[in-house]
Order: sequence, then structure tokens, then C-alpha cells
Amino acid sequence: MISHPLTNNKVLAYGYVIIWAFIFTLNSFLGYFYGNAPIAELLGGNLIFCLVFAILSLPLWYTVSSCREQRSWSAFMLNHLATAAIFIVVWFSISYNVDVFFFPNGKTASIPVEDHLPFVVLQGVMGYTIVVMAYYLHMYANDLRSKHEKEMQLQRSLKEVEISMLRSQINPHFLFNSLNSISSLTMVDAERAQEMVIKLSDYMRYTVSQEKSVMATLGREIDNIHRYLDIEKTRFGSKLQYKFDIDDDSVEAAIPGMILQPLYENAIKHGVYESTEPILIETRAFMDDDVLIVSIKNNYQIGAPMVAGAGIGLRNIAERLKLIYQNETLLRIKNENQQFEVTLIIPPVKSRGK
Repeated sequence: MISHPLTNNKVLAYGYVIIWAFIFTLNSFLGYFYGNAPIAELLGGNLIFCLVFAILSLPLWYTVSSCREQRSWSAFMLNHLATAAIFIVVWFSISYNVDVFFFPNGKTASIPVEDHLPFVVLQGVMGYTIVVMAYYLHMYANDLRSKHEKEMQLQRSLKEVEISMLRSQINPHFLFNSLNSISSLTMVDAERAQEMVIKLSDYMRYTVSQEKSVMATLGREIDNIHRYLDIEKTRFGSKLQYKFDIDDDSVEAAIPGMILQPLYENAIKHGVYESTEPILIETRAFMDDDVLIVSIKNNYQIGAPMVAGAGIGLRNIAERLKLIYQNETLLRIKNENQQFEVTLIIPPVKSRGK
């Protein structure tokens, strides 16, 4: 059964009472200044007619709900005309008889019923039309709200799917590089290869655990980056150096899961691979008010052959930040004085479902 909005929404119920109180007051003023009935009869009569109209208007919600499903305009109009006629007859019959009961010698009783009809029909049609239109407006407002919520839910779903797709492009990239490293190491140092496999296993376990969650803490992400760099350190030895400077108050800050990984992959791919000199990857993280700032910087050797890249990692990061925070300015890149630096600006996460 269709629920009535006035029984489910206290604000609407109070509004309904206030509107009828206003109509009662307005009618009373008009009757006082332009009529000649005694004040008690005037107020009593107005109260009876308004109260009966207000009560009978409540079930009109179900009539409107039923008529709204009509496919034919003729059936739609016929239903409303029939309902309006019945409504006006019932309203006037009840109100008139109650009024005459309380005021048997009053003005209403002294006027023949047929003389009341033109004014009653006019009032009844106007009142019925206003009530029905109010119900239709409420229904259409609910429809628009429901449609908007569905669109927002769809957008959220699409965003999650898109983020998942972007992440799925990152993980195979790293896995491919790591397996290549392990494959090379097994031929020269089986023990170190085994160590790399264990660390890779820990890394993948963390990655899998993050699949169902978009966000992670910076502390957990940095721990995982340590695993990754340990793996690559096994391969590159002293040529790869890294340093972390993480403020304590930034460790629990929320950050998109696995978003830092491509930056370290790029630093190794474009800085360490072909370099003959030590490459230092420096990570700095701190809070600027409630905004997390993460800077990853590495030097590179001028003249060393550069490994070609399609820029997928940086593009993925920019897309993820844009999707999550609706901001295109959260990724900043600086390349000067043999230093390549990427800075992520991570705003605080708003609670979901609000």
C-alpha cells in the first residue's frame, strides 16, 4: 500500500495543519468584515467546513496516486471529475448538517440549500484542485529526488569501477617488473631470490587486502613501499638509495591505496635502471593543516640512457586523484637541477554516505 506523506513526515504534517489554520483565519476575517453572522457562528461554521475539508483531503492522496498511473487522458480526467463531484457532495453534506446541528437558528440554516450550491461548488472545485495539485507536486518532487539519488549512486559505482580499472593497470606493471627481477636473480643468487619472493608475497598480500578499500593510511602505504624498495634494493644494490622523512602526525592520514607505488616504479625505471651512479629517492610527508603533503624526489644521471615510458603511472595517479577528490590540481611535477620531484596534495577524506 502506498504510504501517505503526512503520516511519514512530521514537517509536512505540521505544514498541513498550519496551512489549514491560515485558511480558517483568512475565511474568518473575510466573514467578519464582509458578512453579518455573529462571531461565534462565524468561527464555528468556518471551523466545521475547514476541518471537514482538511480531513476529507487526506485520502485524496490515494486517488491522485491511482490517477497518476492512468495511461489515458480521458480516464484521467473522468476519474478526477467523478472524485471531485463525490468529494464536494460529501464535504458539503457533512459540514452543512454539523453546522445546522450546532447552530440551528444560524445563517447557514436559514438559507435554502440550493442557494448555497454555486458558492459551495466554486469553493469545492478550487479546494479540490489546489489539494490535488499539491499532491502531484509532492510526487514529482519525490520522483526528481529519487532520480537524482539513483544518478549519484550510478556515478559512485562508475567511479569505483574506473578506480578499480586504474589500479588493475598498476599491479600487473609492478608484478611484471618484480618477476623479471626475481628471474634474473635466481641464476646468480638463489638465496636472495628467495628473499625477494617472500617480500613480493608480503607486498601482494597487502595489495590484495586493499582491493576492497579505496583508502588506506599513509603509514601502511609507506610500509608497503619499504617492501617494494627492499625488493629492488636486492637487485640494484648500492645504486639504489632511499630515505624517508615522515612526520608522526601524517602517519594516520588517509590516502588512496597504492597511489604512491607508480612514483617509486618511475623513479627506479627512469633514474636507477641505466645510471652508473647512486640514485637517492627521498620521501617527505607532512601535514599542512588537515591536508597531507607527500613529496617523492629522486636525482638522475645526466647523459644516462633514458628508459622510454608511456606515462601511464603519472596519468593514473592524476586520474585517481581527480575521481576521488574532484580536483585536477593535486599532482605537481618539478624537474630541475637533476632532480625529478612529484608532490601529491591529499585533502582530508569526507565521510561517505553523507
